[in-house]
Amino acid sequence: MASKNLRIVVTPIRVTAMLCGIFLALFVAHSIGLFMTYGLGHDYVKGLVPLFNIGLEGNVPTFFASLLLFFNGLLFLFLWQVSGTGETGRKTWLLLSVVFVFLSLDEFASIHELLIRPVREVAGTGGLLYFAWVIPYALLVVVLGIIVAPTLWRLGSRYRILFGTSAAIFLGGAIGVEMLGGNYFESQDGEADLNYRLFQTAEESLEFFGLIFLVYTLLDLVRARAPRTQINIEVSTAR
Repeated sequence: MASKNLRIVVTPIRVTAMLCGIFLALFVAHSIGLFMTYGLGHDYVKGLVPLFNIGLEGNVPTFFASLLLFFNGLLFLFLWQVSGTGETGRKTWLLLSVVFVFLSLDEFASIHELLIRPVREVAGTGGLLYFAWVIPYALLVVVLGIIVAPTLWRLGSRYRILFGTSAAIFLGGAIGVEMLGGNYFESQDGEADLNYRLFQTAEESLEFFGLIFLVYTLLDLVRARAPRTQINIEVSTAR
């Protein structure tokens, strides 16, 4: 019986490049689907068009987005583990881990969309707030930002910029472009025409890039906090 150790070295830039490659493939498939739908009039093509439509739920892009959110949640959890027990702000990483795991479930199950009708009925929203789920979620983002800001600030200017950029990209799509798309969608009486699909494309693309950028940021921070961390796999072979 012989055993061999396989060492896997995870580098932030390589992981980021791989994730960007996956997104690019999904984006190309989505763009072909838009052309098939609005250029050639074929909106199904044996299920392939909706399967890769970035703006729809329960398909391949949704699964990838859910995995990205979950992966970020795991990285936050790892940061919590490698941080010293007495380190100021250590619980922030655990809180963010829980938040991103929930967002992963939300992305997969579309929990936030269940809030649209009740919030709209209570607040009487429309226009930029047509998709009314943005109201409670935006408030939660503000509260979360206030809680985590001190910990992120103590990381130094480099990580303040990295975390701030990833948050701005993600929220710019998830809330900003979502509001613009909702306003347009209402003006078209709920018709999902090509322009609305382009709003969705911009929104989801920003969300993907924000999450991928966050993966890079967290991996870089993990490498700084635990530079010797690596994955070892022992493979046994019988002789």
